[in-house]
Amino acid sequence: MDFKKAYVKLRKAKIEALANNTNIVVGRLELNKALEALEEMINDDKKVKLNFK
Repeated sequence: MDFKKAYVKLRKAKIEALANNTNIVVGRLELNKALEALEEMINDDKKVKLNFK
């Protein structure tokens, strides 16, 4: 799975968890950190691809 797909799935999971807070298994802080990490990976991946063109 690439970083973009993982990011989209994680965003959807966060939205669903926030909509129904009884189903939150992972804390909001952990979700935000994971999303930030994926954003950094996506940005780094784009930079690497740009350098090879």
